[in-house]
Amino acid sequence: MSRLSLSAVTCFSLIVFFHTHVSFANGFWWQALLSDKPLTEVREVIKQGGEWYECDAFNQMTVMCLDEFYYYNIALYGELTLRNQSMTLSFLAAYDAQTLSDLILNLRKDGFVVSALDIGDEHYDVREALQQQSPESVDRDVVLLMNQYPQDAPRTLDWLRAQEFEASLPKVKANLTSDGEMLELTITRL
Repeated sequence: MSRLSLSAVTCFSLIVFFHTHVSFANGFWWQALLSDKPLTEVREVIKQGGEWYECDAFNQMTVMCLDEFYYYNIALYGELTLRNQSMTLSFLAAYDAQTLSDLILNLRKDGFVVSALDIGDEHYDVREALQQQSPESVDRDVVLLMNQYPQDAPRTLDWLRAQEFEASLPKVKANLTSDGEMLELTITRL
């Protein structure tokens, strides 16, 4: 093998290793966040992971930042607020219809289901609707409501993990907000 091709193979191997390492690191703290682990363990995983860094502190509250996080294939920028009994992660991205669709798909991949949505001036509470209608009917109503408005119409979608959908106090909640200019994904962990 020539020196040039050996260098190319080495360079390619390093790029693949680095990319794999970054994806794994992001996945580790993300999976801990979505797990049933106690909040104290999740905090330790995030603090010891080295990706988040402290960027502010207030009385009984610490704020940490993350310069870039790939949620599957979407680059997001994050801020984490640690309180005594909870943590809130807020991720931002510029609005794009494909990014909005990908965020929705990725939340579903991670086991989240929509619990409520606000689009335009309309509000739909999925949990409440399921008490009176079949799941198929509720699914149809949600799809019709989402498709009734243009993709860039302001919207807020509240999400819960499927296994906590009926819980009175779920450990993990997600909120996806779009105003047609920015997308914000907020995860609250108790």
